[in-house]
Amino acid sequence: MNTMIDIQLEPYRTDVYQFTESVFISMLGVDVQQGDTDLPPIELISGAIYYAGPWKGAALLQCDPQAAYEFTSRLMNVPPPASFDDDVRDAIGEITNIIAGNLKPLLPHGVVLSMPSVVQGPPSALRICGDAPLLRLPFTSAAGPFWVTIVGLSEDPS
Repeated sequence: MNTMIDIQLEPYRTDVYQFTESVFISMLGVDVQQGDTDLPPIELISGAIYYAGPWKGAALLQCDPQAAYEFTSRLMNVPPPASFDDDVRDAIGEITNIIAGNLKPLLPHGVVLSMPSVVQGPPSALRICGDAPLLRLPFTSAAGPFWVTIVGLSEDPS
């Protein structure tokens, strides 16, 4: 029988805000601030990195398509895409991966990361089977709002 480790990320809220801001400034040249809006029920582009090992969960980056296109343009130094394409998938996947990697030192030793998944659709298009989010952080930027969410499982489903 596997035993899951229960973690509390709320004490790290400020750290997660700070390293997310750092990623957006250093990689994209985008100033971001703490936001105050909940996930809207509109079409979003969502990136996910899954954690496995002694703790299981996921890190999500969610934004509206226009923000994703602007983030893609800035990361890849290309004109903003006109639609959800492979460049957008790659850019959002890479940004999500870097945010998830920055979170890894806060997690139990031995946790590993997956390859990124990126989907387009309403917030429910990417459903992580687990508990409610451990931490959901809203951000604002000139490109638009976005959200970083950490979801974890409290028990091993096997």
